Amino acid sequence: TSQGTTVVTWTYDDGNGNTSTQTQNVVIDDVTAPVPTLATLANVTAECSVASLTAPTATDNCGGVVTVTNNATLPITTQGTTVVTWTYDDGNGNTSTQTQNVVIDDVTAPVPTVATLANVTAECTVTSLTAPTATDNCGGVVTVTNNATLPITTQGTTVVTWTYDDGNGNTSTQTQNVVIDDVTAPVPTLATLANVTAECSVTTLTAPTATDNCGGVVTVTNNATLPITTQGTTVVTWTYNDGNGNTSTQTQNVVIDDVTAPVPTLATLANVTAECSVASLTAPTATDNCGGVVTVTNNATLPITTQGTTVVTWTYNDGNGNTSTQTQNIVIDDVTAPVPTLATLANITAECTVNSLIAPTATDNCGGVVTVTNNATLPITTQGTTVVIWTYNDGNGNTTTQTQNVVIDDVTAPVPVVATLANITTQCSVTSLTAPTATDNCGGTVTVTNNVTLPITTQGTTVITWTYNDGNGNTTTQTQNVVIDDITAPVPTLATLPTITAECGIAGMNPPTATDNCLGLMFGTTTDPTSYSAQGTYTVTWTFNDGNGNSINQTQSVVIDDVSAPLVVNPLPTVTAECSATLTAPIVNDVCVGPVTGTTTTVFPITAQGTTVVTWTYNDGLGNLSTQTQLVVLDDVTAPVPNAATLADVSATCSLSSLTAPTATDNCGGTVTVTNDAILPITAVGTTVVVWTYTDANGNSSTQTQNVIIVDVTGPVANVATLPTIIGQCSASVTAPTATDACGGITVLGTTTDPLSYSAQGTYTVTWTYTDASGNTTTQNQTVIVDDVSGPVANSATLAPITAICSVTPTAPMSTDNCSGIIAGTTTTTFPITSSTVITWTYADGNGNVTTQLQTVTITGVDVSTSVGPDGVEITANNGNGDSYQWIDCATNDPVADGTDQTYIATTNGSYAVIINEDGCIDTSACVTIVSAGMDDLAIEFTIYPNPTVDGSFTIEMDAEIAKVELIDMLGRFVTELESNNGLVDVTGVELGKYFVKITTADDRVILAPIVVAN
Repeated sequence: TSQGTTVVTWTYDDGNGNTSTQTQNVVIDDVTAPVPTLATLANVTAECSVASLTAPTATDNCGGVVTVTNNATLPITTQGTTVVTWTYDDGNGNTSTQTQNVVIDDVTAPVPTVATLANVTAECTVTSLTAPTATDNCGGVVTVTNNATLPITTQGTTVVTWTYDDGNGNTSTQTQNVVIDDVTAPVPTLATLANVTAECSVTTLTAPTATDNCGGVVTVTNNATLPITTQGTTVVTWTYNDGNGNTSTQTQNVVIDDVTAPVPTLATLANVTAECSVASLTAPTATDNCGGVVTVTNNATLPITTQGTTVVTWTYNDGNGNTSTQTQNIVIDDVTAPVPTLATLANITAECTVNSLIAPTATDNCGGVVTVTNNATLPITTQGTTVVIWTYNDGNGNTTTQTQNVVIDDVTAPVPVVATLANITTQCSVTSLTAPTATDNCGGTVTVTNNVTLPITTQGTTVITWTYNDGNGNTTTQTQNVVIDDITAPVPTLATLPTITAECGIAGMNPPTATDNCLGLMFGTTTDPTSYSAQGTYTVTWTFNDGNGNSINQTQSVVIDDVSAPLVVNPLPTVTAECSATLTAPIVNDVCVGPVTGTTTTVFPITAQGTTVVTWTYNDGLGNLSTQTQLVVLDDVTAPVPNAATLADVSATCSLSSLTAPTATDNCGGTVTVTNDAILPITAVGTTVVVWTYTDANGNSSTQTQNVIIVDVTGPVANVATLPTIIGQCSASVTAPTATDACGGITVLGTTTDPLSYSAQGTYTVTWTYTDASGNTTTQNQTVIVDDVSGPVANSATLAPITAICSVTPTAPMSTDNCSGIIAGTTTTTFPITSSTVITWTYADGNGNVTTQLQTVTITGVDVSTSVGPDGVEITANNGNGDSYQWIDCATNDPVADGTDQTYIATTNGSYAVIINEDGCIDTSACVTIVSAGMDDLAIEFTIYPNPTVDGSFTIEMDAEIAKVELIDMLGRFVTELESNNGLVDVTGVELGKYFVKITTADDRVILAPIVVAN
């Protein structure tokens, strides 16, 4: 039984003293880990701590002693769940693990030290509270808080709630009363209040102040009724209230003593003015300090007519012996000026001059003589409007003015002296012009102007417009041609232009010059480039154009030829790196193109480990080259770096068949090979440490670990995502569905506490529960519907028509229902049936399903036909089995013939029916109506068939033309008019029942006959 290898020696003996031996190895190697006795360890629970744990057990396949250890640090006091891992070791190198939850859950709240907290009392405020204490079952620190907002100043009792918290989610509370009760009254600020004095009244009082022991607002009120107007002393009592029920009082004297005379309302009275006299005066007003009535008088003698100022003295008396006076000026002053006779004076017009004016007139309000003058200086010759001001003076210092326009308007234009002006001609310009002349009708100076800007240089003909202005707004114009015609080309300054040479290029060429007879010195222009950088020889054509159609060309050569290569001066440094190198192209200077960037055939980045020689070439683009070399050395010595600093735990239920490889980054960016030491699938419950190795392409490697945790916490998975709804018409039953356990793929049968069979109509939900061997459960609902949707089926596919004489009570037909069995038909038709109708039979199964079936009932009474006989209309009745008949008048039910004849001969208009003596019924449905203007017209034979109708129609046959067909109900009321197509009448849409057909012929005869609308 010892673990390891035991060598067994076998001896072979032939019985003759000859033996041989052979060895055999017996290897005992226990590779099976112990198996825990319990599949799942029960939780260990406590409120405060767990000081010890009871070790679970396990069995070993080899029966040896299993050592049980755990990773717990005792005592365990941390609130919440601590997962303890138990390890079972069989002593042969095989271990298994099992976890157990230790749950510390303190659910007991702290207990206050004092059962009831004493009241906290004060008059005004409480600024702080002494926290009470409490003890906790687990001995931890109890945090004590309250809901109070300090300071507490509200009078009365404030309930403070103290909360004791043990830090484990358990709290208890306790209340404490804070009582604020102010019993001290306010104290007035002043020992004695000063008297309040006034002449007439006191409308407001300034409240005195008081201080309160609690510093609150003191409300101050008094017993006075304002305003106080009583002369003498009024004693006012002030009351101070602190708002907490405490008051104090203080008195103050109010003294009223009037000693002031009235005061005029206006500080200065406005002058009273008039032109001739003042007959009355408006008394001014005054106010009295005490508001009494003020009497106003004056010393004037009315009317006042004296020109100038009269002083009136006003006296104000308040009736209390107090008076005051005020003066007012009465001014008589005539200030009205004369009024012109004409509202507007007419204009005076002339072309050149006005030598005299006629004076206008005016009237004065006082009737005096009005003197008329003006400001004009005659004669008036100024062109335009001269405003003459006329002045009217009444001799009393009052004047009025009026204006009159004198309009001098010269409307005759000047006349040129020369009828046509001669042309002016030159090659380049005209710098001055000689003005022509004109004469004016008024003899004034004529101003001569033109519309040109000198000098005139525009080639061709310029038309000058000369304008003659007489200064009075009259003008005359006259044109004159100026002809400029340049015919001389420019002359180049140099007979031959020099060749321009450069190695790199020229930035611009200075244009050559020429001399023009009109422009003077001028520069040549060209459409060729004036700057050149490309190598080669160019010809530039310069043009000298004077803009007047005269031009001359001159050519010039440009030679660009670069012969110098780029200049290489400094050696390039060696570049070193671990992974790759991308070089920056060096730059050298070229005499023509400036900085030249080197190029190379080497491909960047350089990634080959070792030394690479890079050859740089400098090309100035003009055929000149130079070269230079540079060394690049690469040596990678750095291992890959994991992308994640720590790999996240991988958790799985039951097993893990694959791992997602983590990644690492290599400093050189190459492919990093990632491997691990795991043996898949991983099925061991607990934590398996996987070592990942990252290796780069240059032999550098690094490692990283990752935890793989296998747990079984997943309930079974229903085999059908959604259980089908079970539907039955009369009843329904369910069978248990299945699920697959997440670990091991075992089939789990669903269980339910709901019924498995249902017969009552309705919708039900069955809840199925799937439970695996580990106690994990899932649930799934299934709907069961019992819904009868099939109506009863009549036992007879078609109900036989019923034919009866007079009346019938039919027997209800039967039907069979899929759920309810045999069901008898019901109807709303009233029995017995006495007239032809259609019965609607209804079969209801009680589950909302209804089917119907029709049955035709014909009450025949008697068949009646008509024909024309020699003595009248013969009406024949026949019921098939009657032996005697009694004919009656339908309108009165009175007999019209005795009882044995089947045929009645109608000789007058009317409606007739027959009584069948066999059963005594009167067949009013068989009334035959005969309507005619005379007996000779009774010969109308008609037939209506089929009756009852078939397929929604019936036919009328008669030996008269049909004009109109109407339907009348049994009470004689109009229902509808029917369409007749050669006697075929459509009753589709008419409600089933018994009616009369009213037939009107083309010659206005009417026949009434019964009809039963059956379908």
